[in-house]
Amino acid sequence: MRGFEFVGGSSATFWEVGQRDATVTVRYGAIGAQGRTQAKELGSPAEAAAHGDRLVAEKLRKGYAETTVASLAGHTGAPGVESTAPSHDPETPGRRRPRRPSANCRTRTRSKFRPAGGGC
Repeated sequence: MRGFEFVGGSSATFWEVGQRDATVTVRYGAIGAQGRTQAKELGSPAEAAAHGDRLVAEKLRKGYAETTVASLAGHTGAPGVESTAPSHDPETPGRRRPRRPSANCRTRTRSKFRPAGGGC
């Protein structure tokens, strides 16, 4: 799988894409979280490769930086080749940085919408 990350402003997200046969799988979420996974079945491996390339181009335009060197498995000629990049599994020790609470959580402890001790 190819991995990408975007860190800017208050956002710190990851996005991964992989292809196996005619299926493109995407995993995304906040850095440090397990994230969500979506799979899309296309008509052929060539269509899946083109779809994966379009998705990657879109993320690069949005400012994501690639964190892996390996390309989509369908492009390397070696199906099933997995990246050696670190996983975004929350159980993995030594993650880059923990999520910070929002400005409201740091400055206020109570509001009419959130009771005291409600956690952010």
